[in-house]
Amino acid sequence: EALEFCRQGLGYMGDEILLNVKSEMEQTVKHIKSEVAEIVENHNESLAAKLDSLSEKLQESLASKESNRSLSPVRSREQGEANRRLVLRREEQILQINDQLTKMAEQLNKVHQKSDMDLCMQSLAGKIDLQKMLD
Repeated sequence: EALEFCRQGLGYMGDEILLNVKSEMEQTVKHIKSEVAEIVENHNESLAAKLDSLSEKLQESLASKESNRSLSPVRSREQGEANRRLVLRREEQILQINDQLTKMAEQLNKVHQKSDMDLCMQSLAGKIDLQKMLD
């Protein structure tokens, strides 16, 4: 009888422990769900704010582009003139570089001619020495 009483007591205690664990688990799940919902809500608000900001910037950009179109003929003329001047400067620089390359090529030819002459002189000097030895 005492053994049966202990078994029933342990059974009730086990049931009570299970109920407590189940209750704590349910509370933990509710808490986690509320935290996740809050995080998702904050993230959505952040995304919405970023999208609003991007939308505003896009609208400003479009408005700016429209206002630039009205000023476009004047600006395009100015831009065209600036581009033309830039092209002329670049062409002048190319001509200067080409002139410098031509001068460098002429100097290189002179150096080659001098080295060819030096080789001829050495060859002649060697032949003259051979003739002296033969004598």
